[in-house]
Amino acid sequence: MIDPRASARLLALVRVGPFRLALAAEAVLEVARVHLGQKLRGLETTSLLRVLGEPESTPGEWAIAIQGRTLQAYQVDAVEGIRERGQAALYHLPSGVGVEPESLFRGAFSLDGALALEVLPESLEELQPLPERPLPPMRFATDPASKALVFTSAGRSLAFALPQVMSVVAKPVICPVPRAGPGICGVVEHAQMLYPVVDLGALYFGRPSTAELGVLVEQDGRPFLVLADAVRGVHEGFRSVAGTEPGWLEGEKGERALFPRLEGG
Repeated sequence: MIDPRASARLLALVRVGPFRLALAAEAVLEVARVHLGQKLRGLETTSLLRVLGEPESTPGEWAIAIQGRTLQAYQVDAVEGIRERGQAALYHLPSGVGVEPESLFRGAFSLDGALALEVLPESLEELQPLPERPLPPMRFATDPASKALVFTSAGRSLAFALPQVMSVVAKPVICPVPRAGPGICGVVEHAQMLYPVVDLGALYFGRPSTAELGVLVEQDGRPFLVLADAVRGVHEGFRSVAGTEPGWLEGEKGERALFPRLEGG
């Protein structure tokens, strides 16, 4: 966690697309409902979603004037209002989230029962177009696993060796993160920690997970929460078997599963 004194005491909360963002209230000079082409404080308004490099459907109905190094006006979808941060813990975003650039967010905190990302106004002014970042290659473990947690995602049987599994989380509440790394759909708070969220179904199998469950795993010291449709339980005796497709291991009762190697893992 970050020293809470590093964050503003009063925060303005806004929503833009799927993202819940916060800014120091002292940096927000004006908030107004705007029409297409209308200015705020003499400035043309720019879609904050477009500035973040995310797909935009329709321009937001609200505009906020923010004082960073210069005065900027951004369109947003909704303004939740001003909140006192109080004793809300402020967390560093895990390195596995891969935000570009890292300086965009001071961190994340839980307020009114949901996570929000604290944006640094100066970083918005300096944002460059997102560089092309290819998807990480699909890799699988081939080492035998005496015990493994087997789960399903997008119709595939996947598994992690049991020593890698930290927890199973029911209906994880995901906080989407703009400009996150390939394959990362956000972060989740669990046991006073933040974890990057990976949807292997959407990433590699053409269909997003239902996210009914999350499997919290650690590979080579890096934790991730992997979305799952269902957990099939702990199975034993997984090993490579001649004649099986690459990446598949077979358990002692004939069940087969893919054992993903996560990016950075």
